[in-house]
Amino acid sequence: MSEKLVTKLSKRKCFTLSENDTLKTVSEKLQKHNIGAMPVLSTQDNNVIGIVSERDLVRYIFNDEFKNDLSVTKIMSKNLITCNLNTSVTELMEIITNNKIRHIPIMEEKKLLGIILVVIGIILLVFGFNASQSLGDQVTETFTGRFTDETMWYIIGGAVAVVVGGFLALGRK
Repeated sequence: MSEKLVTKLSKRKCFTLSENDTLKTVSEKLQKHNIGAMPVLSTQDNNVIGIVSERDLVRYIFNDEFKNDLSVTKIMSKNLITCNLNTSVTELMEIITNNKIRHIPIMEEKKLLGIILVVIGIILLVFGFNASQSLGDQVTETFTGRFTDETMWYIIGGAVAVVVGGFLALGRK
């Protein structure tokens, strides 16, 4: 059987920040690596103590106290929402939906393994799969031999987004 999605994603390179990094360092690293978020590690034990996203940085830019040399710990999200290698795609979708987040650190016993950057392709594929299991789609498939147009668009759009996203993620240097 194929590997779980989270296990596959945990093998990709994960860029991190130190709690001593500044907002200038954060913006430089996000730009350099073309990513949207990075976990912040403790200098004492290398444990994850927070996460900083582009959204966190943008919220703070207009603050009167904004300075390039301000510590990343001033703007990072400290209440981490994480997953582990056993987390299923369905569970990920629940976490994403319930918490309105896009970046989820993959953790095993306080050790950072990677970060999931949720792409629309996965969401569309899940919607497509769920739609294909509905009674309406089952009846349509029985009589016409194919799924409804809506379900097909979810599946096709999701597959294209996953392939393109995977190509861009793996092809990035």
